[in-house]
Amino acid sequence: RFHIYRISETHHVIMDRAAYLWEDVEIPTSLLLNPEFCVSDWYAKRCEPVQGIPPLQNCEAMGNALGHHIAFLLNRERRFPGNHSTNRFSCAHIKTGGEVLYEIINQELDMHLWTNEQFLCNEKLNITHWYARNLRKGYIRLQNVLLEREREWGDNHLQLL
Repeated sequence: RFHIYRISETHHVIMDRAAYLWEDVEIPTSLLLNPEFCVSDWYAKRCEPVQGIPPLQNCEAMGNALGHHIAFLLNRERRFPGNHSTNRFSCAHIKTGGEVLYEIINQELDMHLWTNEQFLCNEKLNITHWYARNLRKGYIRLQNVLLEREREWGDNHLQLL
């Protein structure tokens, strides 16, 4: 029923397909990124005078909406190595000082990536492609470490001879 899309750097629009005779409602992006924000209550209060929507009795905070969406997109991808499962990825919302970071966790590979909120809000970002690139970089770093240790092991054993 609802569609939310960005109209500027600072605002989104909530389009309600059930209320096609009324205007769409603008909402600040900062509210949508706040895990404590209750969008349904905000929308009902905003539309009450026009559409006669009664106030809500129980409002549930949005939680980590961006993180849930990132995890959903990554869990949907089947080309990553390892066993596929619907909850392989999770994405945690972390506040550090004044910055908001997201930790993307791959439980299958025990791999953790961190990035900032602004990066994940980029509409042109292909999250699965970005993750695959970082996974490849991780494999290359691991391969280099293993090769270096193999050389060290060989050198140490040659010295014993």
